Amino acid sequence: MKHPPFRPALVLAGLLPLFLAAGARAVDRHPTKFNGADGTEIPATFFDSRATGPAALFLQDCDGDAPELLNLAGKITASGPRALLWNYRPGGNPKEALEKAVEDANAAWRMLISQTRVGSDRIGIVAIGCGARIAVPFAAKTGKVKLMAVISPDLTGVTDEQLAAVADLPLLIFANDGEADAKRLFAATHHEKSQLKLYRRPEKGMALYQADGTLKGGIDDYFEFVYGGWAHPAY
Repeated sequence: MKHPPFRPALVLAGLLPLFLAAGARAVDRHPTKFNGADGTEIPATFFDSRATGPAALFLQDCDGDAPELLNLAGKITASGPRALLWNYRPGGNPKEALEKAVEDANAAWRMLISQTRVGSDRIGIVAIGCGARIAVPFAAKTGKVKLMAVISPDLTGVTDEQLAAVADLPLLIFANDGEADAKRLFAATHHEKSQLKLYRRPEKGMALYQADGTLKGGIDDYFEFVYGGWAHPAY
């Protein structure tokens, strides 16, 4: 399939090139917590690469805890960015209480950028499923998100105006080939490094992540690929 110059790439499973960093950093993993908008304590895990630069905020699916993402957060952090992985409070995920989930995500972001050596204007997001209901509006509103990797994005409630506001972000999207929201998100992007990776299988979200080994390496490879262009300003 041919693409015009600077058009984001649509690729099928197994065809995404691997972009390996020159070296990996040591990673410290710390259990922590932050206060949600109403003062509720929310548990989290902070990954520190002990280097100045950007950060990655994880927004999980509404189905609950996904332990597999701990390994992914560590791998992303090994290439430089610090990462914060947290779980929605009971009854506070984007499907059950979107406003509360957005407030908690904002609190998680404030906690992340308050960490030593984190650049507040260099945030990457990893979002799974309904986490995209927060990720896209957050990126559109703040202008501080520099790349996003999403798995099976659920864009319920996300407007075309919000999609247009993130059109210049590099986006990596994983989905099965029947997921309309993934194709809608990809159609809105104009960044030359954006990629949509489709799988000819029925799983979606974390089930897709668990089912296919190539996806597990694709996200941290993409962070490394884009890393040189978003992570090295002088702080």
